[in-house]
Amino acid sequence: MEREFAFGRPYQITVSVGVSSLELCSPTSIEELIEQADTAEITAKQTGKNKVVAAWDLN
Repeated sequence: MEREFAFGRPYQITVSVGVSSLELCSPTSIEELIEQADTAEITAKQTGKNKVVAAWDLN
């Protein structure tokens, strides 16, 4: 994202993404599935930004 959209411009773009999975995370509700993805996104931001973090790797 940064390379494609910010190249040569005076600002920086980063993308932090958290993903979860019904199969790999085994949530008990849709709310828990969303919470797992949110936690993964927060982890992505806190550990350097510009990355994707999978919720199933956090457990």
